[in-house]
Amino acid sequence: MIFSSMQDEVKSYSGEQNAARVKAAINTTYRHIRNMLKWPCLLIPAATPITLVAGTQTYSLASDFRFPSRFWVVDSNNGQPIYLKPYMSIMNNVNRGTTQWYRLKKANAGSATTKPGWVIDLEDIPNAEFVTLYPYLYYDYYYAAADLSGDSDVTKFSDDEDAVIVLGAAVLLTAKQDDQRGFAMIGQMYLDAKSDMIQRAIEQYGNGIVVGPGEEITETSISRISDYGRML
Repeated sequence: MIFSSMQDEVKSYSGEQNAARVKAAINTTYRHIRNMLKWPCLLIPAATPITLVAGTQTYSLASDFRFPSRFWVVDSNNGQPIYLKPYMSIMNNVNRGTTQWYRLKKANAGSATTKPGWVIDLEDIPNAEFVTLYPYLYYDYYYAAADLSGDSDVTKFSDDEDAVIVLGAAVLLTAKQDDQRGFAMIGQMYLDAKSDMIQRAIEQYGNGIVVGPGEEITETSISRISDYGRML
């Protein structure tokens, strides 16, 4: 469903005719739904692998990086992939050798008007021998999809799931108009449709796509004490 069609449906459901408010409500709902799960439709391979440099521990990730999926290197002799393991403790920044672990973090604190990008730290720091055998770091990740803007823009979901976004936007607008009957009716439709959408995704792709409250971006099942002061 293109953005203009979504706007038309939201206007019909909510009675709101102000285009700016309708667009804002659609994008607010779109962001809300995108943030609920690690949606498979937002899982992509990095367009360009990272070129490893001997002695370098930290590397920048794609600008639209949101959640990690997996990181790996490939043996240049036989094509065998080796997957790196997530690590949440402070990494050793001296030892050089065979890289086995990674840790994600923000590049810096950013500013009042800019958000910092994500970087990856490696341990051990790759040495010359490692880089010769494994010259590139590959990764798959969940990306941050852009808001809708042009009338022909489409979401990253199917048309059926776009209907959930339409209902959510209508809920926001009917609440603003203090239409209690409309809010209750459309609100229940939205909750039911959103629950069905989430349940279908979990049934198809498993619980691994669920983003739990407070879940760290470098989630791991390995138990150790992190520098955040808690047992992992």
